[in-house]
Amino acid sequence: MTRLSAQPPDPLPPGVTKTYTWTQEFPDYWAVCYCNGELVDNLTGSGRCGFVVHITDGKLDWYSYHFKGEATGSLNPNEIFEIRENAQPLYFDENGNPIYQTINLNYRGNQGTHYIGSLSFDFGTGEWIINKAVCIENGPKRK
Repeated sequence: MTRLSAQPPDPLPPGVTKTYTWTQEFPDYWAVCYCNGELVDNLTGSGRCGFVVHITDGKLDWYSYHFKGEATGSLNPNEIFEIRENAQPLYFDENGNPIYQTINLNYRGNQGTHYIGSLSFDFGTGEWIINKAVCIENGPKRK
């Protein structure tokens, strides 16, 4: 990964409290889509991600991101999805280990398919948890 000037320094300077923000292109984006607990589509595309990282007293405190882009699905490669992801802040313990993060998803296709969801990742167990998965596959643009 290319280091950008606005990213936090590595290692973090001791005693510093500061928030860093930057954006980064992601040419190889991918996502999975679930409906009723079942995997129904795989999206691939590209986009841009904005990051916010907060350092407190020289230690990583939290970070979040928002992603915007476009992707196509494996079910219908002619449907183009507008991708929106927003990650709620990921907090770290006193040793700098990530704890838990929730990501809200909104994938809207130009032919009426619409996937909305919320996923969480538990860094302690390594498991993804599907909090919500709503799928609208017969939207107003479907024939």
